[in-house]
Formats: sequence, structure tokens, C-alpha cells
Amino acid sequence: MEYYLPTIKRRAIGVYGECFAPDKPAVSAFLDQYKAGIESELYYRIQPKGETLRWLLARSFIIRDESGKVLRHIGIANDVTSQKEKELVLQQSLQREQELNQLKSQFVSTASHEFRTPLTTIQSSVDLIKLYLDVPTGKASIQKHVAVIEKEINQFSRLLTDILTIGKIESGKVPFSPRWVNIVSVCEEIITTHFSQQEEFRRVRLLIDGAPYKVYLDDKLISHVIVNLLSNAFKFSTDAPCLRIVFTAKNLVLQIIDEGIGIPKRELSTLFQAFFRASNTNGIPGTGLGLVIARQFVELHDGRLDIQSEEKKGTVCTVSIPARHKGQLPRLANTFYLSK
Repeated sequence: MEYYLPTIKRRAIGVYGECFAPDKPAVSAFLDQYKAGIESELYYRIQPKGETLRWLLARSFIIRDESGKVLRHIGIANDVTSQKEKELVLQQSLQREQELNQLKSQFVSTASHEFRTPLTTIQSSVDLIKLYLDVPTGKASIQKHVAVIEKEINQFSRLLTDILTIGKIESGKVPFSPRWVNIVSVCEEIITTHFSQQEEFRRVRLLIDGAPYKVYLDDKLISHVIVNLLSNAFKFSTDAPCLRIVFTAKNLVLQIIDEGIGIPKRELSTLFQAFFRASNTNGIPGTGLGLVIARQFVELHDGRLDIQSEEKKGTVCTVSIPARHKGQLPRLANTFYLSK
């Protein structure tokens, strides 16, 4: 659509209140140049009453005779809203691409560092073992460094597994196979399998709130989430953590509660960044990818993972998943229920 003077003047100056306020100074300058016989062009916005914001491209032309005398002024304004919208989409895509490239560079840099750390430790231990091989009393030292190597290999293996999992998530290749599950039984099996041999005889306290029912979820993915959160609870506290399962009409809620070292308040906003480790976790093993993976697995179920924490007081991790359930389940023996 094209507009000609005096339509340009009326729309540009805002006789009908159409010119978008932030663009009025530029429009006034354009009209001054137009009146002075200076050719120019300007992109500006108008806001017709009852309509959406639109973009116009105004251009002015001067026709002169052979001596340079002005014979005619011509002004044209084209509606370029569609073009501007496409430009905006392109700019947003480019910005997103730049952000992704930056994240990839950061990821590669951090991952390289995380890989080098255990490899350097392993290499140092190997070098020391070689020295102790020629020492008659070196057997104890060799065993010590073999243990260090085993520890670092396990850490390296966990890191590699987590990075491969992150790659599957980003490429949308994580298998998602929900089925009807007894989540209480799943949690009891996790506790028995993974957390029955903890130091100082610490055991997970399992609490049930509400009438249990079968839920529709991928028990493999949710088991991974629960294991990760409980592992953190054991690592970062000296007491027995609590796993609370809440059954409501709308949601299945899983809470992992510990009274450990907590997370500094200023760092809560960066919890779900890849490779993030809280500043008070030095010396405690971990890859910094567990929470990233756990949140992604929960979101595959249209759920949420929220973390509340206070330094030196403890942490509460809450997994909330929309309830798709059927049939109330019988109560299990040796399990504490908070309500009837």
C-alpha cells in the first residue's frame, strides 16, 4: 500500500493520532528535510485507532530542471509491516543462534576442563605407581594410588554418561515410555537398591501423604530423577534424608528433604546451568549435570522441578507431575502414612 502527500503529512505528523509516539521526533525531522528539498527516507510506525502497530517506509524525491530549480516534491510511504516482521523473526533467530553458539563454546570449554581433571589425577597416580614398583615397601602406596585411579575412573564414567545424556536430551532422542506405575513400590525399590548400605547406617525416611494411586509415567526416567536427588541429599548432609510422596487430585508430588549444607542464596538462580557446582561443595564429588538432566526428565512429563534451599539449614527438592491416575492402591506394610 502506498500513501502520497498530503496523506503522508497527515499520517506522519499524527493528525489522526496515528504516529507512534517514540517515532515522532524522527518523523518531524524527515518532514523538515522534505520541505527543505532534501531527499531522504525513513522507517517509522503508526498506530491507527483500533488497529495493530504498523510499519511504513517514507521516501521523498525532488524533481529539478536543468538549472537545478525545484519543479516538484514527491513523497511516498509504503506499508512494510510484513517485511519488518520477517526482519524481526530473522534477528531473533540470529540472536538465538549466537546464544546457542556461546553456550556450546562454554560447554566445550567446561567439559574439556572437567575431562582433563580426572585424567591428570590418573596420570599422576600412574607415574607414582611406577616409582613405587622399585621400592620394596611400596605396596601400601601402590594400593592407595590404585584406589585413587578407581575413584577418578568412576567420576570420569559418570561425567561421560551425563554428557551423553545431555546430548540425547538436546537432540530429542531420550526414549519416553510412560506406563501405569505404582510409584510407592518404585520408591521402595530405589531405596533398597541404591541407599540401603549408606555410611553410619543412614536410611531414607519414606513418608506417604494421601491415598496412593497408580500414575502414568516413565518409571525409568523418574527413577533416575529420584536417585539423583537422593544422592545429593546424602552427599550434602550427614542426617538421613526424607522422601515424601504426596497424592492429590491434580498432582503427584515427590519431595526430597535434607538438613545439610544448603545452597548459598546468591547461587540459587544458577542451579540448573550445566556444570554448575555451588561454592560450598568443594571436595564433594559431582559432575554439575545431574540437576540439568533431572529437570529435563521431569519436564518430559509436563512437570516441574523446584528447589528451595537455605545455606547451613538444608534443601527441599520438589517434583510435581500432573496426576493421571487410576484406582486406589492398598496400603503397604512398614510404610508411614501421614493421612488416612
